Amino acid sequence: MRYNLKELSEDILKALYQELVDPEARHDLGEYYTPDWLAQRMVERTLVENPKASVLDPACGSGTFLYMTIKGKRDALGNSSETLEHILENVVGVDIHPLAVIISKTNYLLALGDLFKKRRKPVALPIYLADSIRLPQMEGQMEIGAPLPSFKLEIDGKRILIPEILTHDSQLYDEAIETSKEFAKNFAGREEGDEKTFLNFLKRRSPKIAADKTLSLALYNLAEAMKELI
Repeated sequence: MRYNLKELSEDILKALYQELVDPEARHDLGEYYTPDWLAQRMVERTLVENPKASVLDPACGSGTFLYMTIKGKRDALGNSSETLEHILENVVGVDIHPLAVIISKTNYLLALGDLFKKRRKPVALPIYLADSIRLPQMEGQMEIGAPLPSFKLEIDGKRILIPEILTHDSQLYDEAIETSKEFAKNFAGREEGDEKTFLNFLKRRSPKIAADKTLSLALYNLAEAMKELI
């Protein structure tokens, strides 16, 4: 079967996801996929009252609701760069399954279609791998005498703190995490990967983050924790 991607009006990747993911795993995660017609009707009822309404799908799966929402907003708001920015800031998805996030991002791009060409800067698709039911724990992280509010995570029994300020900007968050991960991979098991080395590394990779000393030191702690996980 062949599709004209510009004329799609449904989530064609839903069936693919259901085929790829083990039924038992889907059952354990409580996954049940909403039919396209029902998702479209719910989205239409939401957007008819306010086309600029923000939409969050906390268990987005293959992205059916996000797909329908983007299509609806494009019909109502047009295909300008302003519409693109509005969608990226107001149509957000979360899912606990990594494959669902990948497929949902693909559907997000398909829904944007030619509108994606209107971008004025690098784009970070607002679909996140997370557990919407389990709220993150907030605790203060002390750095150079100043408290830095942070979210506490536990990965393989290792305590990791993510500075809360990073969650305000998805691109900055991705940049910080990728930089910390890259440093951890490069210096895992090596003695020279100390604080000074990290700060110089950060200046080259992300001058904006490096300008904030408190945040920089917090990310050094994050990179050190990542080293032990690699």
